[in-house]
Amino acid sequence: MGSSHEEVNRYHRVLERIVFALLALHIVFYNGYFFYAGIWLRRFFAPIDFCGVIAAAGILAIATTSTVAARRYSYRLFFITHLVASLFIPVLIFFHAPGLRLYIVETFVIFLVDLGVRRVTAIKAP
Repeated sequence: MGSSHEEVNRYHRVLERIVFALLALHIVFYNGYFFYAGIWLRRFFAPIDFCGVIAAAGILAIATTSTVAARRYSYRLFFITHLVASLFIPVLIFFHAPGLRLYIVETFVIFLVDLGVRRVTAIKAP
C-alpha cells in the first residue's frame, strides 16, 4: 500500500489503545455481573470464559511489554511476547466468543493471502 512501518505503526498504537480500553470495559462489566449474580468463581474457570481470561492476560502482556521502559529493558522480550500472544489470542477468542468465529477465520484467510502476496512480490537483493 506504499506505507512505511512508521506510518502504519501510529495507527496500530491508536487502535491498540482503543481495543485495550474496550477490553477493560468488557472485563469490568462481565466481572461485575458475575459477582452480582454470585457465579463469579464458577464462570471464571468455565472453559469458554477461561479462554477469554487467558486471551486478556495475553493482551495485557502485550500492552505491558509495549511500554517504552519495557522495550528499552528488553526489545526481545517485547517482540517475543507480541509474537506469541498474537498467535494464540485469535485461537482463544475463537473458543471464547462463538459469534466472532467467522471474523477470526476471515482474519486468518487474509493473513495467509497477505503472506502469499508478500512472498510472490518480494524482490530479493543480491
